[in-house]
Amino acid sequence: MELIERNEQVIDMMDICIQNLWESTGAGNKELISCIKKLNLVLKEFTDRVPEFQKLGVDVPEDIILTQMKNLMTGFEKRDTVLLADTMEYEIKNTLLFYNDILKELAKEQAEE
Repeated sequence: MELIERNEQVIDMMDICIQNLWESTGAGNKELISCIKKLNLVLKEFTDRVPEFQKLGVDVPEDIILTQMKNLMTGFEKRDTVLLADTMEYEIKNTLLFYNDILKELAKEQAEE
């Protein structure tokens, strides 16, 4: 459950960054680096666990996750707030929610054993 809670906190943090990016406030830039670091950490953890999830029959599109990470870094390097906000809101957020769904299902199965 710790991972699920941590992921939910990262999603909340990401939502704030997205809002700040869309509003073009300086606050978004101040939190952006921390947010990107946490997103990369969680996404790397997710991709590292892909083989484990595949053995359980969960189809995880690893190539899509890697593309999302690349888009995030490209947006950051080019200071493209639209690419950053879009990537976080419409791609990475769904990936983190999917990751949490997998973790919740695994926790549920373990509790039933």
